[in-house]
Amino acid sequence: MKKRKIALTLIILILVSALILGSQLINLAKAQTSATITIKGDGSVEGSDKIQRNGNIYTLTDNIFNSTITVTCNNVVLDGSGFTLQGPIGWVDGLGAINLTCSNVTVQNFNIIGFFEAGILGAYNDNNILNNNITRTDRAIAIYADDYHVEGNYLANNHIAIRIVGKNNDVTQNQILNNAEGFSITNSTDNSIVANRIEKNMFAISTDTGGFLVYHNNFINQTIGSGGSWEATILATSYFSLGVNTTLKPDWDNGYPSGGNYWSDYSVKYPNATEIGDTGIGDTPYFIGLSAAINSTHINAYIVEAVDRYPLTKPFNISEPVIPISTPTPTPSPEPTPKIEPFPTALILVATVGIALAVIGLLAYFKKRRR
Repeated sequence: MKKRKIALTLIILILVSALILGSQLINLAKAQTSATITIKGDGSVEGSDKIQRNGNIYTLTDNIFNSTITVTCNNVVLDGSGFTLQGPIGWVDGLGAINLTCSNVTVQNFNIIGFFEAGILGAYNDNNILNNNITRTDRAIAIYADDYHVEGNYLANNHIAIRIVGKNNDVTQNQILNNAEGFSITNSTDNSIVANRIEKNMFAISTDTGGFLVYHNNFINQTIGSGGSWEATILATSYFSLGVNTTLKPDWDNGYPSGGNYWSDYSVKYPNATEIGDTGIGDTPYFIGLSAAINSTHINAYIVEAVDRYPLTKPFNISEPVIPISTPTPTPSPEPTPKIEPFPTALILVATVGIALAVIGLLAYFKKRRR
């Protein structure tokens, strides 16, 4: 009878340990499921007490984890006030940190990290995205609309820093660093990329047939990915198939005497180039890329060419005002340190030791019983 009680006690210990471990795994899985915070059409906030409203200004008062913010109210300012929106541990498909389903909204001063779908997703026209740090997302800023102003953002270590499908969007004074793609622009017209720092991305700009102006940007050390050459990395044409040789229009400059872009390897690529007077413009055009046109199934043999006719001999001062808007001038801040709650390893250790002891005890019991 005593042996049976011992065996029963050991079995109960195993079950209790397994239940504890299972409970912790369930809690972790629940933590991975995101909640939704909504700024509703009537101006009320649903789903969180960490957003303070003052008229049409909504300000974060603390960090928010594993939650998305959807804005459905027009004519508001959503201010992160330097706090963090932290995505769930690991990749969660279809998850965006801030979703804009309205117009005339300014999103500013957020630290956003770790969202698979997008950092800021805009599907309605006429919004501003200012002074945000967005890292480790699939698309840091994704615009599927028109008339956006994107300024002063720090976008690093993302798959795509800025995705644009739309028209009349201007992107200025952003820092776009160490992304797989700096820009992905398709089916778009009349967009402008002006006075940005674009550095060490695998592809600086991926596009189909142009539809944008590119000038006064600083392209720095854009030589990773394919043998360290601008021809392989500055221009990737995708999502379409060309049947003839073509030059992407418009030219990658703003004409003379405004000038084009600064290229960090200009003097190496064109050692005999000289400055035109004191204009800060080189006398030798910069040929940006000779690249094959790529679609999802094959690579064509046709030449795609892009040229900066008036390259700058010195980096452009991107701190100077470029396109004035009615909101404060933002200042990029350092990349946020992600806060990830530790997994309860102590409980796992206790459960594992308990199970091991129970198994050893059962083996010893049945061994003695056979004797």
